[in-house]
Amino acid sequence: MDRVLFEEKQRFVGRGVAGTLLALGVVAFGFAVREALVSGRGPDWVIAAAAAIVGVGLPWLFYRLELTVLVLPDRFEVQMPPLTHRVIPLAQILRSEAMSYRPLRDYGGWGLRCGSAGRAYTVRGDRGVQVELVSGETFLVGSGRAEELAQILGTAKAGHASGLD
Repeated sequence: MDRVLFEEKQRFVGRGVAGTLLALGVVAFGFAVREALVSGRGPDWVIAAAAAIVGVGLPWLFYRLELTVLVLPDRFEVQMPPLTHRVIPLAQILRSEAMSYRPLRDYGGWGLRCGSAGRAYTVRGDRGVQVELVSGETFLVGSGRAEELAQILGTAKAGHASGLD
């Protein structure tokens, strides 16, 4: 098994916020089902299904979505299951830099985003690491430990390039 040089896991929302959203979703679902049954038209399963998806499914998804960032001796991984699992060989990284960013203005919010500043993998905050690949592609990875991540990426890349891993 590979030695992990850096690992960080971030969630969109904490358990308390997710629980509140889920409770509100269940209430919304209950009202939709009640309205469909009371309307006299019989159950309107389209409304009930939409209420379930929006009211229960979205809070559950936000609770379950987690950004995992890993640096291993030979690669950099960014995971946000089930949306993405990106593996970048360290040899493909040209440079990395810790930085502040404006989530709404630069990327249109948090999550797996593509905005005016390029691609971003973020879940919260306004700090991250800008990564530039030898291909010229750049992307941002949100991190609560941006300086540490950028330093470890630089050190791991230098060690990998010299064959010290």
